[in-house]
Amino acid sequence: MSPRLRTFAALLLLLGSWTAHGLDEGEAARVFAEANETFARANETAVDDPAEARALYGRAILLYQHLAGEIPNPLLQYNLGNAYYRTGDIGRAILAYRRALVHRPADTNLRHNLEQARAVREDRFDVEERTTLARILLFWHHDLSPWTRATLLAVAVAVGAVLAVASIVFRRPLMAKIAAGAGLVACALLASLLVDSVAAHRRPVGVIVAEEVAARKGDGEIYETAFSTPLHAGTEIVLREDRGGWYFVEIPDGRTCWIPARSVEMVEARDAD
Repeated sequence: MSPRLRTFAALLLLLGSWTAHGLDEGEAARVFAEANETFARANETAVDDPAEARALYGRAILLYQHLAGEIPNPLLQYNLGNAYYRTGDIGRAILAYRRALVHRPADTNLRHNLEQARAVREDRFDVEERTTLARILLFWHHDLSPWTRATLLAVAVAVGAVLAVASIVFRRPLMAKIAAGAGLVACALLASLLVDSVAAHRRPVGVIVAEEVAARKGDGEIYETAFSTPLHAGTEIVLREDRGGWYFVEIPDGRTCWIPARSVEMVEARDAD
């Protein structure tokens, strides 16, 4: 998709979301357009006047944040991630890309930008990447967003119900077989959504946004550091325990430690305990 078409599509989705939440269409469109124009001006001046470009990126971030605070939207988070990346805030860039990825897991541009941001973060982890047969066969579970799977579930249920009734009325065995197939698809999609829901509740994911944080062996500053070097912005974590102002987390290479909760932002909002 070209940048112009992407911007137009984003505007349509954003306006639809804001309208549903009772926000003013005209104001939302104005702020979104101003944010995009500011970001474009920053790109144009980045080489000749880095200081001015940084100020413009900061302005664009404030505008995008204003809109993102009203309603989550993957294309808005994508733009926000790009603006953060340009200012060197790798932690919040990765956070924004991860938030967008929740709803658009198959977006190649988004995945490319996320990997680019990961490549320049300070922390490096020795993680073995493996493509298993299960991962290949279950591509639809990993690559389709929850919203897409939910939509396909509704379609499968509707098609299955209509064909099941039609097979009884018209006595067509083929219709009954197709209805059964639609039922199996619906069960698979429902199971996929339930797995996601349980995983998100049990293993919420976050990103370190603090420039630097000391990982510790316990939930307090009095405990020894867990590693020889601190963790840095952009490191992605899995939350294993929340103990007030401290999080017990797992980092990408499987090691665990305690870090201050204020140093992390979660990819998805968590329910209050």
